[in-house]
Amino acid sequence: MSLIAASLLAACASVGDYAELRALDLSQVVEVHLFGGDGGGVLLEATPLLQLGAVSYDGYALGWRGRWAGTWRENTHGVGLFLGGRGTAYEGAGWLSADDQEEVYGTLPKLTGVPGGALDWMWVRATVGVLVGIDVQVSLGQALDFVAGIFTWDPAHDDVLPSA
Repeated sequence: MSLIAASLLAACASVGDYAELRALDLSQVVEVHLFGGDGGGVLLEATPLLQLGAVSYDGYALGWRGRWAGTWRENTHGVGLFLGGRGTAYEGAGWLSADDQEEVYGTLPKLTGVPGGALDWMWVRATVGVLVGIDVQVSLGQALDFVAGIFTWDPAHDDVLPSA
């Protein structure tokens, strides 16, 4: 009960900041982007280690990644039969940031969670396409971060408001 009371008091201190941080956390739960270029494939993933299928393409992408929306050039190759790996090279362009973190992370999208953190390993993802396709990732780690944030706990350590 005292955890709930403490959470409500913290939220009341700055309702606008609290609401904005929850919205930013929620924006990181689902990432989706469309891609077009040479190649394609089907690859289903549950964490970076458990994969089934193969994908290889070099082209352009448009979509939402974490707290970012924009366009970029993407070169992706991945193959997996239970244990696998995906390598992706990005060239950023036209990024719009929900929280102005481009000063910290450069022109490329910030991937979900804290780089190298445990939340990076908690997601499911599907990539499907030939010449044109879609990539959808649902981050269970960021969903946990969103729910925990309701009670002012920030396991991803990403509750930083945009700079003014």
